[in-house]
Amino acid sequence: MNNTPPRNSITLFQWNCHGINNKRELLPLIDNGTDHDILALSETWLSPEIDFHLKNFHIICCDGPSKHSGGTLLAVRDWIPFTKVSHIFDSVGTLEAVGISITSLSFNNPILIISIYRHPGNANPLL
Repeated sequence: MNNTPPRNSITLFQWNCHGINNKRELLPLIDNGTDHDILALSETWLSPEIDFHLKNFHIICCDGPSKHSGGTLLAVRDWIPFTKVSHIFDSVGTLEAVGISITSLSFNNPILIISIYRHPGNANPLL
């Protein structure tokens, strides 16, 4: 477990990884020397059968419809206190989304972080 003391800022890295399983070796390079606190990955191509984890991170994910499309996840440093947002409203049922609320760092108000993926072939004009 990482015992990094809480601070008054967090860093976030967002990446459309186009399949994370074949890029696991890149994650330490991305994080090397930058100490990102939260990773927001889209197009993870994960499924419930795939056990994905990163050292010193909690993983919250929404798997895509197949192993070769979609999916999103948030990887949160293990020292950051958060709660998972359990109800992200999707009125048309075409989004993949996962969210967290960070409430007890040195911030006055909760911080809401949501990672959303919409398939490019989605024809819904509202999106």
